[in-house]
Amino acid sequence: MNNNDLIDCRHLVFYEYKRGSTPTQCLRNINGVFGEKTVGFSTVFRWYQKFQKGDWDLSVKPKTKTSKFSVLARKRLLDLIKERPQISVAELSEQLCICLVALERELQKMNIFKVKDKWVHYVDMTHESSQGSEENVAPAKK
Repeated sequence: MNNNDLIDCRHLVFYEYKRGSTPTQCLRNINGVFGEKTVGFSTVFRWYQKFQKGDWDLSVKPKTKTSKFSVLARKRLLDLIKERPQISVAELSEQLCICLVALERELQKMNIFKVKDKWVHYVDMTHESSQGSEENVAPAKK
C-alpha cells in the first residue's frame, strides 16, 4: 500500500469514527468494501485513540519508538482492572481503544498478568529477596 492509499484509509477511519462506529465496526466496514487487508486492527485503534483525544490531524508523521501509553492511559487501565477484576484483554482493548498487541505489551511492561481469571501485579523486589512478590491489582473480595 503506498502513502496515498494510507491517507485515504485515514480519511475512511475518520469517517467511520464520525458516524459513531466502534473500531471493530470500522474495520469490518472498510475491509468489507475495499478488501480484507486494506486496514488492520492496530491502525484503526491508533486513529480512534487520536480522534478521542481531539487530534484531527490526518497527515503522515514519522514513527517514533516511544511507548504509546500515556500516564493517564496507564491509570485508566489500572482503574478498569480494579473495577472489574474479571475483565478480558479484549474488553480492555475495546474500552481503552488500544489494539490488543499494544495492550498486551504494556501489561507485560507493567508486570500485570492474568492468573486464574484475576489480574495480578508482580512487583520486583530483588533488593529485598530474590523471589520478588505479587500483589493483587483487584481489591480482595469480601
